[in-house]
Amino acid sequence: MDSINETALLDVLGRLESICPALAGAVVATRDGLVLAAVGDYQGDTPAACAASLSVHLQDDLQPLVAGPHAIGREELLIFGDDMLWYLSHLATGHLLLIGSRQTVHAGAVRLAGQTTARQLNRWLTASP
Repeated sequence: MDSINETALLDVLGRLESICPALAGAVVATRDGLVLAAVGDYQGDTPAACAASLSVHLQDDLQPLVAGPHAIGREELLIFGDDMLWYLSHLATGHLLLIGSRQTVHAGAVRLAGQTTARQLNRWLTASP
């Protein structure tokens, strides 16, 4: 596939239902909050805006921890809530992937689903048109 479009994004996001435990929803967005595709409960602009806000604020808030010779990557984050787990990944070309799971006990499975999806999306986002 030479370029990515909404149909291709929805196809990739649709596969998350089979690999991500208790999927609440997922969204691919630009860093300024423009929705490119969304599935599950994450329809509309709010999840994309939240992903963009998380990306900016966490980058600023974590900066003191990542400075210096032992810097850690911020390409992906797992964020735990009382009854939700969110996976946030920075994709190629300034895009974001946000996945929500209604279970917090399967963090490894959610992370693996996010990494698998992010790899697929990055291949398409970096492909030559």
